[in-house]
Amino acid sequence: MKLTIEDENGYQIRAEREDIGTFTVVAVEWKHPNWSYFSDGMIWINSLHLGRWIPIAVSKCSRKYHTLDEFLEDFPHFSPLFSDI
Repeated sequence: MKLTIEDENGYQIRAEREDIGTFTVVAVEWKHPNWSYFSDGMIWINSLHLGRWIPIAVSKCSRKYHTLDEFLEDFPHFSPLFSDI
């Protein structure tokens, strides 16, 4: 599943969920209004034995998200990507 939104500053944010073996991964990418491409932002990972979503920050702007609740507070449209596994 892939979702793309645009924020009030013209940034596009794209998130895509994939199941890889026993892991579920959500990749998040940002596109600056002046860029013609998406850039890596962060990855969220979960599995049966992890029991929660773990963030892996790649870009500086994604380092503020330590919990899924913090992330979804800013990006509630992406909540379907984080449904129970």
